Amino acid sequence: MKKTYLYIVIATFCVSSAISQSYLDAARYSNTYSGVTARLVGAGNAFGALGGDIGVLAINPAGLADFKKSEFSFTFAFNQGNTNSILRGSGQSTSHNVEPSIDNIGFVISNNSRGWLGRSNFAIGLQQHGNLNEDFAFSGTTSGSITERFTELSNTRTPDELDNFEAGLAFESGAIYDFDGDLFYDADIDTMSLVDKSQSINRSGNVNEIYVALGGKINSNFGYGISLGFPIISYEEERAYFENDRDDNVAIFDRLNFDERFTTTGWGYNVKLGLNYTVKKTLRLGLAYHSPNFYKLNDTYNTTVGYAFTDAGVSEQFSSDSPDGNFQYRFRTPSRIIGSLGALLKFNKVRGFLNVDAQYVNFQNNRFNFTAFSDNPIEAQFEEDTNQEIEELLASALNVNIGGELAFQLNDQTGMRVRAGYGLVQSPIESESAGNVLSFGLGYRKNKMFIDLAYQRRDFTSTHIPFRILNESREQVVTNDTEISKVSITMGFKL
Repeated sequence: MKKTYLYIVIATFCVSSAISQSYLDAARYSNTYSGVTARLVGAGNAFGALGGDIGVLAINPAGLADFKKSEFSFTFAFNQGNTNSILRGSGQSTSHNVEPSIDNIGFVISNNSRGWLGRSNFAIGLQQHGNLNEDFAFSGTTSGSITERFTELSNTRTPDELDNFEAGLAFESGAIYDFDGDLFYDADIDTMSLVDKSQSINRSGNVNEIYVALGGKINSNFGYGISLGFPIISYEEERAYFENDRDDNVAIFDRLNFDERFTTTGWGYNVKLGLNYTVKKTLRLGLAYHSPNFYKLNDTYNTTVGYAFTDAGVSEQFSSDSPDGNFQYRFRTPSRIIGSLGALLKFNKVRGFLNVDAQYVNFQNNRFNFTAFSDNPIEAQFEEDTNQEIEELLASALNVNIGGELAFQLNDQTGMRVRAGYGLVQSPIESESAGNVLSFGLGYRKNKMFIDLAYQRRDFTSTHIPFRILNESREQVVTNDTEISKVSITMGFKL
């Protein structure tokens, strides 16, 4: 069963409960893909057994030990996407805008002296672990209406008891009514009526992380690393849902709109631990543990319901707006384990590497805590049911990245590098298939300056359900086939 629907009625009745938290939000904030520098992106984000690039801190902080000199680097990225959304056979293609982002700004301070922990290096910076920008839209003609959800949220309650964000607005705007006063509500649209439906979803935001890290080597073979991170979430979403009786299939009903707007902001903390070991000069092993992210989050949200109808030749149109809602809570993502195998290559004057990373994460271990700042029993029930939903609908994942690099030394001070990689990334949602990630890259080294350029393409399929109802067989299921292209540029300077 997808949901315990009792909690929907309970939670929406309570004004202080947020309208947005669900297993989808848990998947969004925990499913990060950390290609933070162009070198990592170009090599398929496979770098866990290696080092010498500040992006390795997002995978295995033990790679920090391989820096021989201090360094400053920064990375710009540009993302372009396209989503084809299909509602029961009706397709609509939507392009995502090209939006620049700063994926990395970081300093490495190299210390060649040896202390009680061996030779160690220190790093501080900012990395982007999740780009949450996404736009898509769908349209089509199917049976049923969102008014079925509104009536389910309203039944057995008086008008004064209806919530202020969905059912109450639907009643005030005339989308649902209770003419006979039996507290079982009706609507002009029945479950068999054919209705034109459309929705546009605009999402923006990111997950950035401020970090400090220490990495070093006890001896020439054994390296260690630890990173303390402070992730910051900033997310905004607008949904505009619309129904229309274009062909006059439904008496009285003309059109309906349901608009939702909410933002999520907050911060957290985590720890990353890493080890690497050189078996031979050409074979390296890596192992890393990422603790959960422990977040404190705040949601603000509001909604609007509009309804237009024609009765006895008279057209009417009403609209009702919710108050501004606010909800504070805690959220914990799952931990991660990453194992890596790297091989160093040498062919005459050509050097390089090949690396494989395998990352295990159990998305069922996401947890919301809605009672951290409240002792409301309704929110306690909402918390229990939402976390149960996470266990039922999310899954564990084994993500595999493989990539490599070849370095060509042109002269004593100049070198060129080519890179390529592939990733198989499983969806955190049980019912969705794995996505593919392809990447290519180039690098240029001269004196104490370097430039890296990378291209990455991700393909994945996801589902979207614009509204939930008790009868799952009548839910409006939208299939999204998405392609995202990313171009990353890193510039760095040896100090």
